[in-house]
Amino acid sequence: MKSTLRFFLAGLITATFGATLPSAPAATQPPGATAAFISTDPIVVEARQLFEEGAFAKAENLLKNAKDDGDTRARAELVEVIRRTRLDYPMSREDFLAKVKLDIPDVKAKDITKWLKAGYVTGRTIDGQIRIFSSEPENLYIFCKAARTRKEKHNPKPEPDWLLTDHLNAVVKEADAMHKAEVFPVGHHVNFTVTVPGGTTAMKKGSLLRVWLPMPQEYRQQKDVKLISAEPAYKSLAPSAVDHGLVEGAAMRTIYFEKTVINPDEDQIFSINYEFTSYAFCPDLKDADVQPLPSDFPQEYLAERPPHILFTDEVQKLAHKIVGSETNPLIK
Repeated sequence: MKSTLRFFLAGLITATFGATLPSAPAATQPPGATAAFISTDPIVVEARQLFEEGAFAKAENLLKNAKDDGDTRARAELVEVIRRTRLDYPMSREDFLAKVKLDIPDVKAKDITKWLKAGYVTGRTIDGQIRIFSSEPENLYIFCKAARTRKEKHNPKPEPDWLLTDHLNAVVKEADAMHKAEVFPVGHHVNFTVTVPGGTTAMKKGSLLRVWLPMPQEYRQQKDVKLISAEPAYKSLAPSAVDHGLVEGAAMRTIYFEKTVINPDEDQIFSINYEFTSYAFCPDLKDADVQPLPSDFPQEYLAERPPHILFTDEVQKLAHKIVGSETNPLIK
């Protein structure tokens, strides 16, 4: 646990002190946002404002019916953002009330109003109607103690038989005792099957069906990968990191199949069976061993990427307050 926290905090503190590192040229720092949110196209700007105000239908109509030549990519992306946002907020107040009743039988409509006003429930106005986020009431029970208490009154929560904190403490203890970074090996046996249903569009007699299935990559915390069987016979298997050193490029490893379709009305089934061993990783980090970052360290990992990643005055002041005059990066 101490190692995990150190990694996280070191990354956060180092990032907030980005001024101590040379800034990369602006051209190498792509913005961290879709074109829909950074485009200056007047149509997109106006539609974006309508979207923020909850006028989804007006925004869609403006984007889809614009006659002038503009930022077509940004317009299409904003239409997609609007579509997905509708899907993210599928519930009406009545739908949400019925869902909460499963946990709190005596819940009332006024409770929903109160929770929305207090910000305990994630909702937004869409075309004049309040819509509720799909994963609710999850946030309600996290942020509202009164609602959580009412739920537990009707649905007593059993004591957990496994706690993450206990597991992390055991990992750290084992790593210290064994003087190893990889501990607590767990063996996995996986059967993975994908079926392409018969009658699928574009699957014709004589056509070549290509399928890629995920295969475990071998690296520091994941070892002893063994393919036991594959059906049908596979065409190729991506190399493992163990065979070729460090994981470079696309780290995702796959196994590739090709099959000529004889009867397009039949299901086409592809399956693999494999084993691997995973380890908990708990390195023994020593402050005295810390070295400066190399000059060619990718600066984008420590830089701001507006509009999502910004080192606000509050964040920088807090980082300085925490760090004080310390100079060792790991201690920081």
